[in-house]
Amino acid sequence: MDHTNHTGTSTFPHIPTDIAWIGTFLHAFSGLGDLLKLVVFGSALAFIRQVVSAVVDYILDLFVLRATFDEREDPYDWLMLWLSKQPSWCTARNVRISTRRYGYSGISNLVPGEESHPSDPRKTVAYLPAHSETQYIRFKRAWIKILRTETMTDMENRFPLQQLQICMFSRGHDTLNDLLLEAKRTYKAEVDDRICLFVANSHNDWCLTGCRPKRSLSSIVLDKGVKENLLADARDFMASEKWYAERGIPWRRGYLLHGCPGSGKTSLIHALAGELNLPIYVISLAKRGLDDSNLNELISRLPSRSLALMEDIDAAFYRGLTREPPQPEQNTFGPPPPPDAPPPASPQGVTLSGLLGAIDGVIAQEGRILFATTNKYSALDPALTRPGRLDMHIEFELAGRWQAEELFKCFFPPTTDDESEADGDILEPLINFDKKGSIIERAASLDGQQRLAVAFADNRELCPSMTAGEVSRLAKEFADRIPEREFSMAAVQGLLMRYKTRPHLAIEEAAGWVMREREQQAETEKKLG
Repeated sequence: MDHTNHTGTSTFPHIPTDIAWIGTFLHAFSGLGDLLKLVVFGSALAFIRQVVSAVVDYILDLFVLRATFDEREDPYDWLMLWLSKQPSWCTARNVRISTRRYGYSGISNLVPGEESHPSDPRKTVAYLPAHSETQYIRFKRAWIKILRTETMTDMENRFPLQQLQICMFSRGHDTLNDLLLEAKRTYKAEVDDRICLFVANSHNDWCLTGCRPKRSLSSIVLDKGVKENLLADARDFMASEKWYAERGIPWRRGYLLHGCPGSGKTSLIHALAGELNLPIYVISLAKRGLDDSNLNELISRLPSRSLALMEDIDAAFYRGLTREPPQPEQNTFGPPPPPDAPPPASPQGVTLSGLLGAIDGVIAQEGRILFATTNKYSALDPALTRPGRLDMHIEFELAGRWQAEELFKCFFPPTTDDESEADGDILEPLINFDKKGSIIERAASLDGQQRLAVAFADNRELCPSMTAGEVSRLAKEFADRIPEREFSMAAVQGLLMRYKTRPHLAIEEAAGWVMREREQQAETEKKLG
């Protein structure tokens, strides 16, 4: 066909109709084939890498066990204490030196090799895993990789959240269970003779603040039968879980200790926690930012078989006990707010209804013992003190003469038997000299055995050796000089603390101490109007 027009020039169609143009197009873009090859090869390579990574992860999941421990959980403290006791940490090349003692209280600042007094309670510093550094330790034929990390949870929390990550070759959980069991046993052995104290942090998590030595119940001097009856009731409650469940009664028990300040309420709670082997969870109702919702959350997180403590429950509400939620504060000064202004924020605080619901509401934890203390029993709402919330009410009175006598015996226990009174002749020169002075000045004139006794005397003074009969006689004499139900046990204890190695001088000064205390009380009452 002739494709020429009348002017003699050839013409081509705008749209090719034969297939030859495709080859011409590909020839014009000769690099397109290489580009397609590169795309196909890259996609295949990425797919192969994903497959290989998935296979490797699957194999690692079969043979590698990973575990993460949060510092807000108990197992974190178990492992940190266990790691600090491992001999391999003493030779590690990348550790963090810490004076924090996981599991018990006290600051440990004694460097290994440093000499200390035999009675010094300090421990050596602890070697802990360094942050963001991988450590390896061997446990029962298995190598464990340990990584300790820190992460900021939010801008309000000043302290970062610490985590402990461990990794080990293990098909099952047996090795991990053995590690946790050994760490827990180490921790329990460390705190077996101590009471662990927990408080709530800003995130409403219970945090261990330290552990205190258990206090003997015999060191608490109360009226006859008070501590014995309370201990028997608490033990009966802890052993009656099945009895409560069979009768559909919530397994909870509450005690209200009320009375004058310094009468031994908190000391008794500490001693009871030691006798029952229960941790103490301190709930401060005056904590800043604590409201009904946060209180319910705290109560719900209490572990079973624990002791919850609310001290000075009458003073927790600065606006007084009320059944209504706190109302917004009224602006009594300055110009009134504009009509479109948002309503003022309600002050934070716990209401009485919120407290009642937290104590025995639906979310209240079972298996816990609640202790509440107050100095003003009459200020408490009857709804708070009814049975089911605070079942037993125990009044603590001012010190009686019997209590003063027993407290004296606690301070000065007998050191010899009545039959061996003659054995104390070696200390006789130390007993009858001027009791108001120090015996160190007389030490130079004593023989060797007497000097040895002086050297090991507490507070560089020697408490005289006394038989049980002598202690009873002196205790009765001391109690006769203390008026009945006039001073608190803390005040009487303060008197004995001044003369803790000089019982005779404590008796001599008792009358003068009573006069000074009465004068001080009169001045205080005069100032108060």
